[in-house]
Amino acid sequence: MPTTKQETELDVAAVVWKSLKDQHTIFPKIAPQVFSSIQHVEGPDGVPGSVCKITFSPIAPPGSYVKEKILAIDMEKYSVTSEEIEGGHLNQGFSKWKCDLSSTYFPVRSSRSTIQKA
Repeated sequence: MPTTKQETELDVAAVVWKSLKDQHTIFPKIAPQVFSSIQHVEGPDGVPGSVCKITFSPIAPPGSYVKEKILAIDMEKYSVTSEEIEGGHLNQGFSKWKCDLSSTYFPVRSSRSTIQKA
């Protein structure tokens, strides 16, 4: 299956991880042109099995949204794996869309945040 990978080096591994944990409130505020809302809809928030619904702003086609389910999370290693279970890329013809996201600390005062989508 084809995959894409994006890496960005920043000196802020813990800050990036905290913003990802608080995405429900932060992302619609810092990128309202992309996100209308992010709502927790199923299971305990932020644990494997939990589901959130991301509703996209009017820049996307009307009714655009995605439901993502957390498959695995590692708080110490700042990593999370999720997959789309409804809407999003599945509505565009993909049979599966999985995201592995991690924020890694490097002792030389830099860190790398990686988003890999499969």
